Amino acid sequence: MNCKFFLSYLKKINVKDPKKLTFRQKRLIFIYSIADFKRLKISIYRLAEIASYLWRSLTGMEKAKTELGSILLDCLEFTSYSSPKTKDDKENFEYYMKKIMKYYDRNKELIDSNYF
Repeated sequence: MNCKFFLSYLKKINVKDPKKLTFRQKRLIFIYSIADFKRLKISIYRLAEIASYLWRSLTGMEKAKTELGSILLDCLEFTSYSSPKTKDDKENFEYYMKKIMKYYDRNKELIDSNYF
């Protein structure tokens, strides 16, 4: 992962050590990263890189029983359809994009309103 880029998210939430992120802070980082993706500040691949890091940092229970765990996994699946070759690929890409954007819309109030 691009450490400098990830560090900018840590700075936004006032965290110095990524190994000490709380569940809520992981959620905030992902919401910030979706906001940046929507604003075209990061690519789909960077979003997936962040999702992958956050997914690996979740506990087994957080992966299995939380909306964040589910949407991080969806984000990883989403990128596999980013260059659709078939109609099914395109439909899958749109499906995952909608899921990620709905998650963002439900949670965007958690991040600084000045960030938009």
